[in-house]
Amino acid sequence: MRTREETSALMTDALDHRGVPKERSFRAERALSPVDGAHWWVVIDAGLMVHKEATDFLRCLDGASLSPHTVRVYAGRVAAFLGWCDFEGVAWHTIGLPDLARFKHFLEMSPIEQGRYRSGATVNAILTAVCEFLRFCARTGLVQSVVAEQLSERRWLKFTPPGFDAGESGQFRAVRARLLKARAETPFPDALTPEQSKAVFSRCWRPRERFVVVLLHDTGLRIGEALGLRREDMHLLPDSRSLGCAVVGAHVHCGAG
Repeated sequence: MRTREETSALMTDALDHRGVPKERSFRAERALSPVDGAHWWVVIDAGLMVHKEATDFLRCLDGASLSPHTVRVYAGRVAAFLGWCDFEGVAWHTIGLPDLARFKHFLEMSPIEQGRYRSGATVNAILTAVCEFLRFCARTGLVQSVVAEQLSERRWLKFTPPGFDAGESGQFRAVRARLLKARAETPFPDALTPEQSKAVFSRCWRPRERFVVVLLHDTGLRIGEALGLRREDMHLLPDSRSLGCAVVGAHVHCGAG
Protein backbone atom coordinates (compact mmCIF):
# COMPACT_ATOMS: atom_id res chain seq x y z
CA MET A 1 0.00 0.00 0.00
CA ARG A 2 1.23 3.50 -0.84
CA THR A 3 0.99 6.18 1.77
CA ARG A 4 -1.45 9.02 1.30
CA GLU A 5 1.47 11.45 1.11
CA GLU A 6 3.14 9.50 -1.74
CA THR A 7 -0.07 9.34 -3.76
CA SER A 8 -0.89 12.97 -3.02
CA ALA A 9 2.49 14.14 -4.31
CA LEU A 10 1.99 12.25 -7.55
CA MET A 11 -1.54 13.49 -8.09
CA THR A 12 -0.68 17.12 -7.32
CA ASP A 13 1.74 17.10 -10.26
CA ALA A 14 -0.83 15.54 -12.55
CA LEU A 15 -3.71 17.81 -11.56
CA ASP A 16 -1.89 21.11 -11.27
CA HIS A 17 0.82 20.61 -13.92
CA ARG A 18 3.61 21.51 -11.52
CA GLY A 19 6.98 19.82 -11.14
CA VAL A 20 8.44 16.86 -12.96
CA PRO A 21 6.07 13.89 -13.22
CA LYS A 22 7.14 10.83 -11.30
CA GLU A 23 7.77 7.47 -12.92
CA ARG A 24 4.71 5.86 -14.54
CA SER A 25 2.62 9.00 -14.18
CA PHE A 26 0.48 10.56 -16.90
CA ARG A 27 0.24 14.20 -17.90
CA ALA A 28 -1.56 16.40 -20.41
CA GLU A 29 0.47 18.20 -23.06
CA ARG A 30 -0.33 20.48 -25.97
CA ALA A 31 0.90 18.93 -29.22
CA LEU A 32 1.56 20.48 -32.64
CA SER A 33 0.48 18.54 -35.71
CA PRO A 34 3.33 18.20 -38.26
CA VAL A 35 0.75 17.94 -41.06
CA ASP A 36 -1.30 21.12 -40.76
CA GLY A 37 0.17 22.89 -37.72
CA ALA A 38 -2.99 22.42 -35.65
CA HIS A 39 -2.75 22.33 -31.85
CA TRP A 40 -4.20 19.33 -29.99
CA TRP A 41 -4.27 18.30 -26.35
CA VAL A 42 -2.88 14.82 -25.74
CA VAL A 43 -2.25 12.62 -22.72
CA ILE A 44 1.18 11.01 -22.46
CA ASP A 45 2.88 8.72 -19.98
CA ALA A 46 6.33 9.07 -18.42
CA GLY A 47 7.84 7.47 -21.52
CA LEU A 48 6.25 10.17 -23.72
CA MET A 49 3.93 7.59 -25.28
CA VAL A 50 0.53 8.93 -26.25
CA HIS A 51 -2.45 7.38 -24.43
CA LYS A 52 -4.66 6.67 -27.42
CA GLU A 53 -8.04 6.37 -25.68
CA ALA A 54 -7.64 9.57 -23.67
CA THR A 55 -6.32 11.49 -26.67
CA ASP A 56 -9.20 10.29 -28.85
CA PHE A 57 -11.58 11.51 -26.14
CA LEU A 58 -9.99 14.96 -26.21
CA ARG A 59 -10.21 15.08 -30.00
CA CYS A 60 -13.91 14.29 -29.69
CA LEU A 61 -14.38 17.17 -27.23
CA ASP A 62 -12.63 19.51 -29.63
CA GLY A 63 -14.82 18.24 -32.47
CA ALA A 64 -17.88 19.05 -30.36
CA SER A 65 -16.73 22.72 -30.35
CA LEU A 66 -16.00 22.86 -26.64
CA SER A 67 -13.80 25.79 -25.68
CA PRO A 68 -10.02 25.23 -25.71
CA HIS A 69 -9.98 25.97 -21.96
CA THR A 70 -12.53 23.19 -21.30
CA VAL A 71 -10.54 20.69 -23.38
CA ARG A 72 -7.36 21.62 -21.51
CA VAL A 73 -9.01 21.16 -18.12
CA TYR A 74 -10.51 17.79 -19.13
CA ALA A 75 -7.09 16.70 -20.38
CA GLY A 76 -5.48 17.35 -17.00
CA ARG A 77 -8.27 15.62 -15.07
CA VAL A 78 -8.24 12.50 -17.25
CA ALA A 79 -4.45 12.37 -16.99
CA ALA A 80 -4.74 12.62 -13.19
CA PHE A 81 -7.23 9.74 -13.13
CA LEU A 82 -4.98 7.55 -15.30
CA GLY A 83 -2.00 8.42 -13.12
CA TRP A 84 -3.90 7.42 -9.98
CA CYS A 85 -4.98 4.12 -11.56
CA ASP A 86 -1.42 3.37 -12.64
CA PHE A 87 0.05 4.27 -9.26
CA GLU A 88 -2.52 2.19 -7.36
CA GLY A 89 -2.37 -0.79 -9.74
CA VAL A 90 -5.98 -0.38 -10.91
CA ALA A 91 -6.88 -1.29 -14.50
CA TRP A 92 -8.74 1.81 -15.68
CA HIS A 93 -10.53 0.04 -18.54
CA THR A 94 -12.19 -2.44 -16.15
CA ILE A 95 -12.47 -0.17 -13.11
CA GLY A 96 -15.34 -0.89 -10.77
CA LEU A 97 -17.44 1.33 -8.55
CA PRO A 98 -15.44 0.53 -5.37
CA ASP A 99 -12.20 1.74 -6.97
CA LEU A 100 -13.92 4.85 -8.30
CA ALA A 101 -15.11 5.50 -4.75
CA ARG A 102 -11.48 5.17 -3.58
CA PHE A 103 -10.46 7.73 -6.21
CA LYS A 104 -13.19 10.10 -4.99
CA HIS A 105 -12.06 9.60 -1.38
CA PHE A 106 -8.49 10.38 -2.37
CA LEU A 107 -9.55 13.61 -4.06
CA GLU A 108 -11.49 14.68 -0.97
CA MET A 109 -8.87 13.77 1.65
CA SER A 110 -5.58 14.75 -0.03
CA PRO A 111 -4.42 18.34 0.53
CA ILE A 112 -3.34 20.21 -2.58
CA GLU A 113 -1.39 23.23 -1.33
CA GLN A 114 -0.94 25.16 1.90
CA GLY A 115 -2.99 22.52 3.71
CA ARG A 116 -6.12 23.29 1.67
CA TYR A 117 -8.46 20.56 0.45
CA ARG A 118 -10.44 20.42 -2.76
CA SER A 119 -13.97 21.70 -2.53
CA GLY A 120 -16.89 19.42 -3.24
CA ALA A 121 -17.50 21.29 -6.49
CA THR A 122 -13.92 20.64 -7.62
CA VAL A 123 -14.16 16.95 -6.75
CA ASN A 124 -17.42 16.67 -8.68
CA ALA A 125 -15.87 18.44 -11.68
CA ILE A 126 -13.01 15.91 -11.75
CA LEU A 127 -15.45 13.00 -11.40
CA THR A 128 -17.54 14.43 -14.24
CA ALA A 129 -14.53 14.46 -16.56
CA VAL A 130 -13.65 10.88 -15.61
CA CYS A 131 -17.22 9.66 -16.10
CA GLU A 132 -17.46 11.34 -19.50
CA PHE A 133 -14.17 9.73 -20.50
CA LEU A 134 -15.37 6.25 -19.49
CA ARG A 135 -18.73 6.78 -21.24
CA PHE A 136 -16.90 7.81 -24.41
CA CYS A 137 -14.79 4.66 -24.26
CA ALA A 138 -17.92 2.54 -23.78
CA ARG A 139 -19.74 4.19 -26.71
CA THR A 140 -16.79 3.62 -29.02
CA GLY A 141 -16.25 0.02 -27.92
CA LEU A 142 -12.94 0.68 -26.16
CA VAL A 143 -14.25 -0.67 -22.84
CA GLN A 144 -17.18 -2.87 -21.91
CA SER A 145 -20.50 -1.09 -21.54
CA VAL A 146 -20.86 -2.32 -17.95
CA VAL A 147 -18.01 0.04 -16.96
CA ALA A 148 -20.10 3.06 -17.99
CA GLU A 149 -23.45 1.65 -16.85
CA GLN A 150 -22.30 1.42 -13.23
CA LEU A 151 -21.60 5.17 -13.10
CA SER A 152 -25.25 6.15 -12.78
CA GLU A 153 -28.62 4.80 -11.75
CA ARG A 154 -32.18 5.42 -12.91
CA ARG A 155 -34.14 7.84 -10.74
CA TRP A 156 -37.62 9.35 -10.86
CA LEU A 157 -38.00 13.11 -10.48
CA LYS A 158 -40.81 13.70 -8.04
CA PHE A 159 -40.30 17.46 -8.19
CA THR A 160 -39.13 19.15 -11.37
CA PRO A 161 -37.46 22.56 -11.81
CA PRO A 162 -39.38 25.43 -13.41
CA GLY A 163 -39.70 25.05 -17.16
CA PHE A 164 -38.91 21.33 -17.15
CA ASP A 165 -40.85 19.38 -19.80
CA ALA A 166 -41.92 16.11 -18.16
CA GLY A 167 -43.62 14.81 -21.32
CA GLU A 168 -47.26 13.95 -21.94
CA SER A 169 -47.15 10.91 -19.66
CA GLY A 170 -44.26 12.03 -17.46
CA GLN A 171 -41.76 9.87 -19.32
CA PHE A 172 -39.02 12.47 -19.03
CA ARG A 173 -39.13 12.36 -15.23
CA ALA A 174 -36.99 9.21 -15.40
CA VAL A 175 -33.37 10.37 -15.50
CA ARG A 176 -29.92 8.91 -14.99
CA ALA A 177 -28.20 10.23 -11.85
CA ARG A 178 -24.52 9.78 -11.07
CA LEU A 179 -23.86 7.49 -8.13
CA LEU A 180 -20.61 9.05 -6.92
CA LYS A 181 -21.02 12.67 -5.94
CA ALA A 182 -19.32 14.87 -3.39
CA ARG A 183 -21.26 17.24 -1.18
CA ALA A 184 -20.85 20.68 -2.69
CA GLU A 185 -21.80 24.05 -1.28
CA THR A 186 -22.30 27.00 -3.60
CA PRO A 187 -20.97 30.12 -1.86
CA PHE A 188 -22.27 33.52 -2.87
CA PRO A 189 -19.60 35.12 -5.09
CA ASP A 190 -17.74 38.08 -3.64
CA ALA A 191 -18.03 41.29 -5.66
CA LEU A 192 -15.36 43.95 -6.00
CA THR A 193 -16.03 47.27 -4.37
CA PRO A 194 -15.90 50.37 -6.61
CA GLU A 195 -12.49 51.21 -5.13
CA GLN A 196 -11.18 47.72 -5.87
CA SER A 197 -12.54 47.82 -9.42
CA LYS A 198 -10.85 51.17 -10.01
CA ALA A 199 -7.56 49.77 -8.71
CA VAL A 200 -7.78 46.77 -11.05
CA PHE A 201 -8.58 48.96 -14.07
CA SER A 202 -5.62 51.21 -13.28
CA ARG A 203 -3.25 48.23 -13.58
CA CYS A 204 -4.33 47.40 -17.15
CA TRP A 205 -1.50 48.73 -19.30
CA ARG A 206 -2.62 47.29 -22.65
CA PRO A 207 -5.98 47.67 -24.45
CA ARG A 208 -6.38 43.88 -24.57
CA GLU A 209 -5.91 43.59 -20.82
CA ARG A 210 -8.46 46.34 -20.16
CA PHE A 211 -10.95 44.71 -22.55
CA VAL A 212 -10.74 41.35 -20.74
CA VAL A 213 -11.10 42.97 -17.31
CA VAL A 214 -14.06 45.12 -18.42
CA LEU A 215 -15.65 42.06 -20.03
CA LEU A 216 -15.39 40.06 -16.80
CA HIS A 217 -16.51 43.00 -14.67
CA ASP A 218 -19.54 44.01 -16.72
CA THR A 219 -20.85 40.61 -17.83
CA GLY A 220 -20.07 38.39 -14.84
CA LEU A 221 -18.47 35.74 -17.08
CA ARG A 222 -16.18 33.19 -15.48
CA ILE A 223 -12.56 33.41 -16.62
CA GLY A 224 -12.88 30.11 -18.49
CA GLU A 225 -15.96 31.35 -20.34
CA ALA A 226 -14.20 34.56 -21.34
CA LEU A 227 -11.07 32.74 -22.54
CA GLY A 228 -13.24 30.40 -24.60
CA LEU A 229 -14.92 33.20 -26.56
CA ARG A 230 -14.29 33.38 -30.28
CA ARG A 231 -14.49 36.46 -32.47
CA GLU A 232 -17.85 35.40 -33.88
CA ASP A 233 -19.20 35.24 -30.30
CA MET A 234 -18.63 38.95 -29.70
CA HIS A 235 -21.20 41.35 -31.15
CA LEU A 236 -19.96 44.76 -30.04
CA LEU A 237 -21.97 46.95 -32.41
CA PRO A 238 -25.22 48.67 -31.36
CA ASP A 239 -27.05 46.66 -34.02
CA SER A 240 -25.94 43.14 -35.05
CA ARG A 241 -28.84 42.26 -37.33
CA SER A 242 -26.50 42.29 -40.33
CA LEU A 243 -24.74 39.35 -38.67
CA GLY A 244 -28.01 37.46 -38.29
CA CYS A 245 -28.39 38.27 -34.57
CA ALA A 246 -31.56 39.93 -33.27
CA VAL A 247 -30.17 40.79 -29.81
CA VAL A 248 -30.12 44.56 -29.32
CA GLY A 249 -26.99 46.33 -28.16
CA ALA A 250 -23.43 45.19 -27.59
CA HIS A 251 -23.24 41.66 -26.18
CA VAL A 252 -21.39 38.36 -26.26
CA HIS A 253 -22.66 34.83 -26.81
CA CYS A 254 -21.34 32.32 -24.29
CA GLY A 255 -21.89 28.66 -25.15
CA ALA A 256 -22.25 25.69 -22.77
CA GLY A 257 -18.65 24.64 -23.44
